[in-house]
Amino acid sequence: TILKESGFARYLHSAVLINGAMLIFGGNTHNDTSLSNGAKCFSADFLAYDIACDEWKILPKPNLHRDVNRFGHTAVVSNGSMYIFGGFSSVLLNDILVYKPPNCEAFRDEELCKNARPGIRCLWNKKHCESWESGNANNILRAKCPKKTAAADDRCYRYADCASCTANTNGCQWCDDKKCISANSNCSMSVKNYTKCHVRNEQICNKLTSCKSCSLHLNCQWDQRQQECQALPAHLCGEGWSHIGDACLRINSSRESYDNAKLYCYNLSGNLASLTTSKEVEFVLDEIQKYTLQKISPWVGLRKINISYWGWDDMSPFTNTTLQWLPGEPNDSGFCAYLERAEVAGLKANPCTAMADGLVCEKPVAQNCSGLRTCGQCLEQPGCGWCNDPSNTGKGQCLEGSSRGPMKPVGMHSTEMVLDATLCPKEKSYEWSFIQCPGV
Repeated sequence: TILKESGFARYLHSAVLINGAMLIFGGNTHNDTSLSNGAKCFSADFLAYDIACDEWKILPKPNLHRDVNRFGHTAVVSNGSMYIFGGFSSVLLNDILVYKPPNCEAFRDEELCKNARPGIRCLWNKKHCESWESGNANNILRAKCPKKTAAADDRCYRYADCASCTANTNGCQWCDDKKCISANSNCSMSVKNYTKCHVRNEQICNKLTSCKSCSLHLNCQWDQRQQECQALPAHLCGEGWSHIGDACLRINSSRESYDNAKLYCYNLSGNLASLTTSKEVEFVLDEIQKYTLQKISPWVGLRKINISYWGWDDMSPFTNTTLQWLPGEPNDSGFCAYLERAEVAGLKANPCTAMADGLVCEKPVAQNCSGLRTCGQCLEQPGCGWCNDPSNTGKGQCLEGSSRGPMKPVGMHSTEMVLDATLCPKEKSYEWSFIQCPGV
């Protein structure tokens, strides 16, 4: 977890831990950008971070007879005091500064003890005040912290993805899978815990460093020339769809009957989802939990076929394993199933003419050339050709093309294709195959 930011960027400073607080002194706060706001290279800032309450405070600067600004110094703690040595402030320094925080045992009143900060954290133990270290070691006392307030929207806007937005204590939420806003702002579909963020394929594939590990992941492909693992193109599913395993899934929150929900999916070239894998079930359950302003209990593609048999729309049998009926279900009046996420997630049966809050659509992954892993699979698809690797080991890449060579779109959103020989360069011993695989 990323903890609360101080708002005072710096480097080459010193940091020590004393009585439940991290004390920061000095450093270089100038970074040659507009963000510096006129900051100086040599700082005498004194900051305290309260570990128990995730809170920053500015301590008074040392009131000494001379300037103590510096960076590149060191600091240690001994007998409850902070000792700072040396550093640089346009000249090399060899002096020693010492900071002695208040002694917790000096506080005789409970309120004064608990509120003894910034720069120190004390705990009240029965009838006396003691330091954070001694109380925390015994694990018998808890700190008194001021009530936290959510961040303002303008502080959250700078986070561009779900993980960085929520993996901190700044009071932000990832809203509608597209923006980071204050946790106090209204949002129809919210993520406030980074563990619930949808991990994009790019983040997974980029971490795979070998052809073997890359090939084992359904949503990744190995680029032989770049020697790196890349995510399969997002347009395999299209805007608004999520690529989950071998399927594309889409959740809609509209209130529909079963037949109208099915028609909605059909108009998107899909069907109501047959959730037959644990990966699909986990994805849908996590997604519907993000709807905070509206409860989502969506139709899925499960129907009663006869008096005792339920089957998925893709003709696979319902096995009651990846998804199970809730207690008392299926009821006698229900012929169509919807997903309910209460304390325990599961299925409920409803008359098909009844209304449910939401629906889950599914469609197959659109197989483009770059998703095909072998030459044989590649050349079976019209409009695909194989660029054979110079190693002659069977490695290569499947690309859009014709008998004349590989092709690429004229523009980002264009459907017109043009030849591009550089995608499979002969001069580097790459071989283009369109009719039959090399060596066949």
